[in-house]
Amino acid sequence: MFMFVAAALDSLPVPVRELAITVCAWVQVAVSIKQRRNVEKNLSGIGVEASRRTVLGIFRNHTRNIVEMFTVSRRTVEEIQRGMTARGLDVLDAELAAGRGVILVTAHVGNWEFGALYLGSLGYRLHAVTGVQMNRLLTGALRDIKERNGIMVVNPKHSYRKLFRALEKNGVVALLVDGDIFLEGAVINFFDKRIPLPTGAVRLARRTGASIVGVCCWNLGREDHLIHIERIVAGDEIAELTDAQALGRVYATAERFIRSNYEQWCIFRDFWGECH
Repeated sequence: MFMFVAAALDSLPVPVRELAITVCAWVQVAVSIKQRRNVEKNLSGIGVEASRRTVLGIFRNHTRNIVEMFTVSRRTVEEIQRGMTARGLDVLDAELAAGRGVILVTAHVGNWEFGALYLGSLGYRLHAVTGVQMNRLLTGALRDIKERNGIMVVNPKHSYRKLFRALEKNGVVALLVDGDIFLEGAVINFFDKRIPLPTGAVRLARRTGASIVGVCCWNLGREDHLIHIERIVAGDEIAELTDAQALGRVYATAERFIRSNYEQWCIFRDFWGECH
């Protein structure tokens, strides 16, 4: 079923596919009342007016991500790389040169999945912490696509052991820090609100000496993307920082990623519902 849908979507001319994405986004905005209200509340929580255009942009970005997840299964390595503009790969290479691995942290902004596939296509050994995607029937197919592109999928319910081993072998671990599935968390100051969020990036860095690097992959439209990579905490810095200081850097970076392109922040639950 997955491959049939992928072939059907991939056969559409790009303008037709773009129109279909927009129509589907409008339908979602109209019928997904709870999700729409959550998006409006989430935007208000970061100080952004929840205009109809902005809300539609978020639903459109989400729809585009789903379509690209199908069509990318039919792409060659060269095709995955062709539409990507990359900045900061030298930062990732420099941190990996230390031999202690790298922890990539990102948020649900743009197309985070495509960013991981792009890095996998370049030969980086990624380990992505991922739960159920889309629905349980498609999760297996999506995992297979990732693994074919050099991304090992780690279930968030598993222990940290796999992640420790990956970093000890100088691998790259990718974490979404605005998700709601995590083993270890703490109440963090985020957009001037106190909310429980994951602390795994700092815990892994402290245990292994790995660097923490921020990454964000924005959609530019028509299958074009921009991936941005920057250093947050170098491996030799973590011992000098408290957990609060290190987490402050991580979430300040995530805030900046979200603020810079809030029309692509795809969070459909009530993100601020657990504020303290």
